[in-house]
Amino acid sequence: MKHTNKALALVLVLVLMLTSVASVFAYAGKASTSGGKLNIWSDAEKIGKGKDYIKASVKNGADLGEVEDRGKNKAGVKYSYSAKYDGYVRTAYVAKVGPKAAAAAPEKAGDAVEVKVSTSGGKLNIWVPGKIGKGKDNIVDSLKNGSKIAKVQFYTVKDDKGKDVDAGYAEVLNDKGEVIGHVRTKYVKKTVAAPAPAVKRTDPKAAVVGGASDKKTSQINVWAKAGKTGKDNVVKTFKGNGGDLGFVSIVTIDGEKSKWAEVYKEVEKEGKKEFELVGYIDRQYVKFVD
Repeated sequence: MKHTNKALALVLVLVLMLTSVASVFAYAGKASTSGGKLNIWSDAEKIGKGKDYIKASVKNGADLGEVEDRGKNKAGVKYSYSAKYDGYVRTAYVAKVGPKAAAAAPEKAGDAVEVKVSTSGGKLNIWVPGKIGKGKDNIVDSLKNGSKIAKVQFYTVKDDKGKDVDAGYAEVLNDKGEVIGHVRTKYVKKTVAAPAPAVKRTDPKAAVVGGASDKKTSQINVWAKAGKTGKDNVVKTFKGNGGDLGFVSIVTIDGEKSKWAEVYKEVEKEGKKEFELVGYIDRQYVKFVD
């Protein structure tokens, strides 16, 4: 019994030694081929001995889980054991993977803005957050090319050099500022608001209606809103030439005279005379009083 116990103890010591040696050579690994697939074999001694011994074939770059170098098999091939696939691989086609640094959290790139869908012609998909390209079931909505989205929040991330670059996705927000989906930023463009037109007005001067083609029958209207027709928009109507307009300002927009002149009336407020806008008249029918 004493000899048996000693033998068992020796075996345990050897096992522990082998385990510790093996653990020294264990590392996180990935497939590293010239581009082809990496075969995972069921038996280390059968590496390269035919398809019947291949458990799986994985793409270049595939995660192999924990990998242990096991030396050489009888044929002299250096091999390793992949814990993830419970099989054996040629060590020459395995690369060590160091611990990855946690990716920096994306940061907001300014405030939410309006964008225009800009695809090559197809529709833009709005995806469930974090599920871009993950199948039709994750599409929230699809918008035609040229459509506008009122509120989109862009993000930036740090590249390898620490520079802020576009995150590749943006959040689509509703009126309450809640995220309803994600879109690929390469298919949307920020809309640029047109600059406010430069508007100038002459000082209001006394004016009358003039210039109608038919003095008796031509009807000339003062409109509540410029360019909008219809009875509900008529403030005052004149027949032919003549008729006191009150005071009129000629409006110039970006250096060009507007078709519409502004009609005012003089009012007194708190002891001061002021001009109050009445409506708009086609500029060709305005005749100023000298």
